Amino acid sequence: MRFHISSLWRRTGTPGTPANRNLHISCRGKPITEDKLFEYTNGGFLVNEKSQFDRRYVKFNLNALCGLAATAGGQPSPVKAVEKMEGGFSKALLMEKENGVEIVTKVACRNAGPAVYTTESEVAILKYVKQQTSIPVPEVYTWSSDPTNPIGAEYIIMEKAAGVPLFKIWGEISLSDKLELVKRLTAFERELCSLQLPAYGSLYLRSFGGGLPNFKPLGIDGES
Repeated sequence: MRFHISSLWRRTGTPGTPANRNLHISCRGKPITEDKLFEYTNGGFLVNEKSQFDRRYVKFNLNALCGLAATAGGQPSPVKAVEKMEGGFSKALLMEKENGVEIVTKVACRNAGPAVYTTESEVAILKYVKQQTSIPVPEVYTWSSDPTNPIGAEYIIMEKAAGVPLFKIWGEISLSDKLELVKRLTAFERELCSLQLPAYGSLYLRSFGGGLPNFKPLGIDGES
């Protein structure tokens, strides 16, 4: 896979500060420094705290990541804001471009297992569910499971799912709308349960999983 760092992004900052003087970096609505993107900041741990924090620390090249994100999705535009949405197994970054388009970038942490496998499997699952069901799965724009890439870590850049988090509007919608929502979620669950898989384990694209031991192809058209 070739990598291209877009000229739409230019680094002008210094370590410990936002990578560009025009880039706004935040977490939970508050400004943070670039270094805080790499750390786990969603609480503490009662046991082996240092080890837990270390496994969730991932350093990456924000300059290169923003350059790649600027061209993702077919609408080239510089990234103007990065909001850190801390996840349990990855760094989830909501990136807003100057043209108003939002995309999501995920950088895998080591606490879920080797990042090469978790990244490849997540991409394969997203593509498989999108291909085999009517569930509105976000489109994967680009990804890399090679930590030696210009970003310096495994990553996925994808479309931002449409809509708003349900918890923000649950108390405002009518009972009939809640019932319809539950019916729709049940229909999605039925689709997932109807998928027939030949074995337990993780899904991978054939281009990656073909060389793994105990690999079982699904026998469908496409990459999965």
